Amino acid sequence: MERTRPRVRSQSTREGACAPSPIDRRKHRAILLVMLHSLRIRDFAIIDFLELELARGMCVFTGETGAGKSIIIDALGLILGGRAHSDYVRTGAEAARIEALFDVESVPHVTEQLVSRDIREGDELVIRRSVSLRGPNRVDVNGRMFPLGALEEITAGLVDIYGQHEHHSLLRPETHLQMLDKYGALTDLHARYQVSWRSVRETEKRIEDASRSAAERAARLDYLKFVINEIDGAQPVPGELDKLKQERDMLRNARMLLESATEAYETLYGADEAISSKLAALVDRLRRAGAHDPRIEPAAETIETSRFALEEAAGELRDYAAKVNENPARLEEIEDRLELLGKLSKKYGGSVEAVVEHRAKCADEMVRIEEGEMSLDDLKRKLDEALDAARKHAAQLSAGRRRAAEGLRKAVERELKDLGMAGTSFEVRFSPVPEHDGLGPDGAETSEFYISPNVGEEPKPLVKIASGGELSRIMLALKTILVGTGDVPTLIFDEVDSGIGGGAAEVVGRKMRSLSQRAQVLCVTHLAQIAAFAQSHYLVSKTRQKGRTVTRVKRLDEKERIEELARMLGGVEVTDATRALAKEMLRSAKE
Repeated sequence: MERTRPRVRSQSTREGACAPSPIDRRKHRAILLVMLHSLRIRDFAIIDFLELELARGMCVFTGETGAGKSIIIDALGLILGGRAHSDYVRTGAEAARIEALFDVESVPHVTEQLVSRDIREGDELVIRRSVSLRGPNRVDVNGRMFPLGALEEITAGLVDIYGQHEHHSLLRPETHLQMLDKYGALTDLHARYQVSWRSVRETEKRIEDASRSAAERAARLDYLKFVINEIDGAQPVPGELDKLKQERDMLRNARMLLESATEAYETLYGADEAISSKLAALVDRLRRAGAHDPRIEPAAETIETSRFALEEAAGELRDYAAKVNENPARLEEIEDRLELLGKLSKKYGGSVEAVVEHRAKCADEMVRIEEGEMSLDDLKRKLDEALDAARKHAAQLSAGRRRAAEGLRKAVERELKDLGMAGTSFEVRFSPVPEHDGLGPDGAETSEFYISPNVGEEPKPLVKIASGGELSRIMLALKTILVGTGDVPTLIFDEVDSGIGGGAAEVVGRKMRSLSQRAQVLCVTHLAQIAAFAQSHYLVSKTRQKGRTVTRVKRLDEKERIEELARMLGGVEVTDATRALAKEMLRSAKE
């Protein structure tokens, strides 16, 4: 099957221009060669409209500082569940909209979640997100409204964004154990351990509850029952606030809505001199004229079609007007409901969703207290069983981690040698967990990375001695190693070339090219040595149009790539020498 070449399209928002149609997933299904296939952005920061169809392999984005390269990454961050700000909305627009199309065929945990939520459509995932200045923000997944809080759950593992400051996560030792478990394929075992660990903690809590005095238990039960009855009396439903506010707005403006719809209907169709009647007479006259010159017939057909459309709109307005009515009683009911929900929200967590969650927690605590009648001896036996299971899983984890630590040491040192840090020693050191008989939330130990950048020096904690450039290269080494152990099919490197250059930059480019054989790699860079290794090169530029700044993206052909690499190498003045060097860099990268 012939593969369609990925394309890039960007355009200005024109007055009166129609909004782009949603991404046609059926049209693109035949060319879903990559995990992140399409990204569409409208009215986001300085982007008016931009549509990217991304290639597999290594895709690089270059351009002058401030052109908007990282803005594209920010937009993708929203699709993955990132926090939205009103500052994202382009000046003069009402809302920013981002849409992304993923192929999730090779990501089972995502397809399983889509099936469980009854929103799976084939092997594709379309996420749309809008950030509004006034109305509610909205998330759609495969055409259905979706809670923002669950967006991160279904997108986890789709895209891994490595920003220019992400290497600072290495300064948090708690991340080191996560990386080690991922390298050693221990995440499933770690999850089983945590089930046992939670059982230990829950049983301990039940023992604590059962040990309370009868008076304390009775008082606590009375309070919990009061809270549950108060919440149940209101029967709050997550998401109902937005619906109530929308209905209240409609009722408050019912007269204006009715008058507007009625006036529009009369103007279009109902009145004696309605537009529809005038258009009908005009069409009749043109058709009589067409008997003498058939060239006038197409215009008559167009007007006739427009008349039918206006009559259909008039009918819709008439039906709408018939349904609109002022209802003071319903408006008062909504106001009372909003006041009640507001009081509950203020009392129990700040939102309707928090109120519902608080009710569930109170019910769980009631069950624990009521079950506290179980004898302490039975609970202690259950605790012993849970501890035995946790210790068993913890021992398996500890053995696996020590095996993985040696493999990770060798792999990291090998990668660091390629990245210009030959002679650097790397190791994983463990510390026992002191609490709960040597068990903690993640097992029987914590871990921390140690390095020695210089031969003969004793390794010291990475968080204390590594420089920014070293951290960046160590993180890249870990990414290179871990991408082969996980299932994240799209990796994004956003200006990770800070603090490197020359030969080190070329090595980084080769590493990214190597990674692109196992995953789709998107890279934002200012270094020609890295950009030369990409299979697809996109130029991001900033222009002025009608007094506004807009961002444009263009996929470069071979000749254009040479010019862009020469610009990156030589600055403002592009010479034949820099062009020759750029051409040689491309040739060398292909080899």
